[in-house]
Amino acid sequence: MTQSAEDHFCFSVWDQHTSFLKKQKFLEAYEFGLNSGHRYGRMPQEWQFYIACCLASHALNLEGDFVECGVNTGRMSLTVCKYINFNTTDKSFYLFDTYRGMPEHQILEPEREYALEYNKQWYPDVYEIAKNNFAPFPRAILVRGVVPDTLPSVPIRAVC
Repeated sequence: MTQSAEDHFCFSVWDQHTSFLKKQKFLEAYEFGLNSGHRYGRMPQEWQFYIACCLASHALNLEGDFVECGVNTGRMSLTVCKYINFNTTDKSFYLFDTYRGMPEHQILEPEREYALEYNKQWYPDVYEIAKNNFAPFPRAILVRGVVPDTLPSVPIRAVC
């Protein structure tokens, strides 16, 4: 078995075709998402984003709206919006996040020191960045607050 050249983010593939990662439609959407202003920069996540795009394409045929919990600046959701041409759908996209990292009251004691430092380094308040990023998508609704507290605050008809 030979290993594929696609070996990113601790994800390896053997004896599979990866040509879908080179398709123009995906590459344009992926680039669009990566330019969200996230502090992680350009960490390679092609596989995860492509899978999200495939699932979103399937979900277009299902009843309900899109939901993401844990959005930050919106890298993955922006990629999906671009890939599926979200503005041509009749769906809403509910984007739940504190937009400033993990809520302290949800951090377990053994994780506290690491999580607080992680928040400080990687998650400044990004609400305005995310709001700006999703401005081209009028039915993308940013819901700021702690999940699950904010889930009942929006009229999600069903989740596709």
